[in-house]
Amino acid sequence: MKKILHVAVNDKFITPYIDFVNDNFEPNLHSFFIYGNSKIYSWSKCNNVENHKDSKFKPLLYARLLLLMIKSDKIIFHGLFDNKLIFLLFFNQYLLSKCHWAIWGGDLYSKVSRSAKFYLLKDFVKKRVIKKIKYLITYVNGDVQFAREWYGATGTQQSCIGYLSNVYKEQSLSSDEAARKSDVVTIQVGNSADLSNAHLEVFNILKSLEKQDFTIRCPLSYGSEEYADEVETVGYSIFKDRFYPSRKFLPLNEYQLQQQQIDIGVFNHNRQQGMGNIISLIGMGKKVYLRKDTTHWFFFCEIDVKVFDITELNLEPIEETVAKNNIENIKSYFSVNNLIKQWDDIFSSACR
Repeated sequence: MKKILHVAVNDKFITPYIDFVNDNFEPNLHSFFIYGNSKIYSWSKCNNVENHKDSKFKPLLYARLLLLMIKSDKIIFHGLFDNKLIFLLFFNQYLLSKCHWAIWGGDLYSKVSRSAKFYLLKDFVKKRVIKKIKYLITYVNGDVQFAREWYGATGTQQSCIGYLSNVYKEQSLSSDEAARKSDVVTIQVGNSADLSNAHLEVFNILKSLEKQDFTIRCPLSYGSEEYADEVETVGYSIFKDRFYPSRKFLPLNEYQLQQQQIDIGVFNHNRQQGMGNIISLIGMGKKVYLRKDTTHWFFFCEIDVKVFDITELNLEPIEETVAKNNIENIKSYFSVNNLIKQWDDIFSSACR
């Protein structure tokens, strides 16, 4: 039987994913190498997990990781953000024939800055590694196209919705929510304090709307603290007491309960990002605005889910027939059974 190694910097998706794998597959065949200094997200305590919380002794960390990769039959990278890991793979390219890259978005779009030290070297190394990775895991076809265009990727695409945060969950409205009748529209702007949310552009659109009976909810629980401060300052200055930022990171079930109160979601990302938020809102029958030049816009079109052009932002409610069709298509594609099947296909695929 294949021994499968999962490698990830700790994030909100990781501990639930480890539990998902251990609950639905044979834990003895999977090992997890999780590292990073995040104090926000929980760390798994499962027996098949190595947690490396301390950033000290980095050479020993990567030496240990290299040893585990050599011993494994299959390696799955959950995101590929770590430059040191990319250099490690560059000097051990024989490993790439058994590697799978689960593309998260930021790892694909964050091309090496021309102002960075050793730009040419870093760019060359990243391109050479991505070019030779055997498998690319994503359900957004456009991201694979960009990986091929930007990095010369030759790997085979493996379609997978990735993580439990992307799974449709049936929502039962509370009695308070079911009874809520209000002319005030509640708008969620963005999903994080990442600059790519482009909150300020959305604020400028919203303040110019003729109809102003809305409130704004703005999740800012992770990302850049400085950027979150800027978004708060501008949001309060424009919308006063109609602006509700949130800096507290909530468990997924609590967060989705809050999303039930949203009428419209506005996601101004210039790349594929915030998919868990977007899927959740569409699955609740909410109206969601995106940029038309993003890969996830085209993905939703492919699965017959109606999303709306952010340049035509208005406060009109989504048509009931459109909402029902969206819910059914989200429910069908983003199901836990589909998630299990997709990962089973990946785990059982030929390694070389």
